Formats: sequence, structure tokens, C-alpha cells
Amino acid sequence: MEACGPSGWIHDLAQSLGLKTFVSSTNEEAWRWANVKRKTHKDDALKLARMVAMKELKPVHMPSPEHREFRSLVKYRKSLDQRVNKLKNTIRAWFVNHGITIDAGDKAWHTGRERIDSFRKSLAKCKPNELWKGELDIELTLLDALTTQLDIVIKMLETIGKNDPRIARIQSIPGVGPRTAEILVKKDTARRSRAFLGSSSCRLRCRLIRRKLNRSLIPSGRLSSSIAAKVSLRRNHSIVRAQVSRKIAESCSLLASR
Repeated sequence: MEACGPSGWIHDLAQSLGLKTFVSSTNEEAWRWANVKRKTHKDDALKLARMVAMKELKPVHMPSPEHREFRSLVKYRKSLDQRVNKLKNTIRAWFVNHGITIDAGDKAWHTGRERIDSFRKSLAKCKPNELWKGELDIELTLLDALTTQLDIVIKMLETIGKNDPRIARIQSIPGVGPRTAEILVKKDTARRSRAFLGSSSCRLRCRLIRRKLNRSLIPSGRLSSSIAAKVSLRRNHSIVRAQVSRKIAESCSLLASR
């Protein structure tokens, strides 16, 4: 089968029946349909079986059901966080559009929340020239509900992290917190971890570099002095990021596999 959403439970079902499975990567050059005029499920299955028999496709790692559920929860936490930020940006935009000043940054949602709440009003009670206040009331209600659910998800992830030695070991790396450790464990393999570190925001990379990455990340090895020198001189940024990411991913893989 090709790697997709249902491939997990199909793999589990086949394994429970004693059947061998092959989950193929769809990112390979061989799995291209640019020059195919007809594409059906039967054609896909025939092509997949033929290419597997000829060993033209590469298998992908299939995590355990527990790890897939952990991945899903980590991804869901990120989704909730993005929805919360979207609601906050929408609320800020209304105040900007009406020339009303509110606190900047995270302060607006804590000490400055009272000022924001002073403008909210039930939509049924709004006059024609203040309908945005009714929309604000709805958005604030959604924001509070999502924030509460996000806290529940984070607490669940923290509970899992306390019982998962891999997360604790990865957090021993300078600059790596619980959320980053969860994502690295979620990636499950050194290659996926390296891809994450190489493509994540500059904030994470700079924080990892800033917190003395030239020191020992694991007892058995150090970042090379040449990499540390390049980081300190800020030369060849893309090359340095790739080298540092590779070293971190190798360290994470070793720490998680202990």
C-alpha cells in the first residue's frame, strides 16, 4: 500500500492476520503520474504491485499504534495553537480597524484582557453601527474555549512526557524544551528529525546555537570546532545550519534510542 491516512490501521490489521506488508513512499521519482492519462484505484493497485515486485519503491517506517496516536496528539496541539493565534489576530484586526489601542504582545490576553472584554456585547443587543462588538463576543467565547482545550492537551502531553524517557533525555540538550522534544520524538527517526531541525524557524535554530551548542550534547561526542567557529563568525549560514542540524539530529537519535 502507499503511505496515506488509512495505511496505519490496514498495516495493523494485516499484521494481526500474519500477513507481510509493504508501505511505500509516494515521494520517489518512480511514483509519478505526470504522463498517465487514466488514473483509477485499480490502475494504482496494479502499478504499485508491479513496482514492488521489481523493487523500484522504497518502504517507509510504520510506527506502532501508540506512537501514531502520540504523533496525532502532538500535531493536534499545534493545530489548536494555530487556531488560537488566528483568533487573536482576528480580534486585534478589529481593534486596529476601529482605531482602538490595546496592549501589545501576550500582555493583551492577560492583564489587558479586561480592556478587551469591555468592548464585547451580545450580538442580539448590538446596534447597527457596532455589530463588530457582537462578533468580538463570539470570537472571545471561542478563544476561551480553545485555550481551555489547549491547556488540557498540553497537560496530557506533559503526563506522557514524564513517562517517556526519550523526551526526558532529549530535553537534556541545551535549548530544547518540552514542545521541541515532543516533536523530535514524534519524528521517530533521525532523518525526519534532521529535516525538522533544518526547516524550522530561525528562532529555534538561533536559540539552539546561542545556548552553547559547541559544548557536549552527548557524552560520546562534541560538535566539531570548525562548526563552532563558523557559527561564531556567522559565515555560510545555510551550511552551518545543515551541519548543526545533522549533529543535533544524530544526538537526538542516540538519546532517544537509549
